[in-house]
Amino acid sequence: MTETNHAPLVHSFDELLSGPVEQLATFNENDFTFDYFFSRKGARKLLVFYPSALREGRRRVPAFHRWTWAEQFADFDVLCVSDPTMHLHQEMLGGWLVGNKSTWVLENVLKHIAKLQQSLGYEDVVFCGSSLGGFCAIQSGAMADSFGISVGNGGVYAENPQINLFTYKFFSHIDLLGQVGFDAPNREAVADEYAKRFNVIKTLEEYGHVPHGLVVIKESDAHHFSNHIPQLEGYLEIKKDTGLKIEVIPAEDDPTGHSPLTVEQMKQRVYAILAG
Repeated sequence: MTETNHAPLVHSFDELLSGPVEQLATFNENDFTFDYFFSRKGARKLLVFYPSALREGRRRVPAFHRWTWAEQFADFDVLCVSDPTMHLHQEMLGGWLVGNKSTWVLENVLKHIAKLQQSLGYEDVVFCGSSLGGFCAIQSGAMADSFGISVGNGGVYAENPQINLFTYKFFSHIDLLGQVGFDAPNREAVADEYAKRFNVIKTLEEYGHVPHGLVVIKESDAHHFSNHIPQLEGYLEIKKDTGLKIEVIPAEDDPTGHSPLTVEQMKQRVYAILAG
């Protein structure tokens, strides 16, 4: 986004490995454009911010959500990810990093993060996001080990996430993903082989790993609280896994619905994840 124009621009992920405190990167890979904002402090911990959906009339790509929060996490390097899927269609407001039939761009992102960790020696990695970004964060936590990422004491921090895009109430966005990337007339016609990209439960089943971390859900966010979180709760109950905690914020404490937490609320929870 234009606000990050103060940061120098590089044209490969390798160039992020050495350079100034803040950098932007844009480069092509597998016919997709990848965009990153990186705040480097020489820290031993890495915070990865996944994007949220964009608003109609305010669509700008690349988009680095919460990039200004990097300075609030003094003992973290911070990598902000813009979704390459957003380049596929000018009306797309959210891509969930699903890519297209030939490329699951989340896999590319995880390979890039693995390279960053190997080069810069991060001991802990936390995948973070709200809503769409929370969806991607949980998937990343499940997939990390398979892509050579050691999260250490880190893991996943997700706020009000979608869990299953096939049951997402804003179905037109998912229909567009099916049409543009998967040659399907709508979300219901997306081939089963791609289901793990659209459904966190399918991702968890595919990779056989429930990540350590925290999912925060507001009771006042009626759709996600009543539709999506029960799907995750059901899976965790079956697996008898308590590594991924679910925190419910009562409606009387926060009636704001589907909105992100403040940076201070997030920091408190991220450090709690690291503390175990």
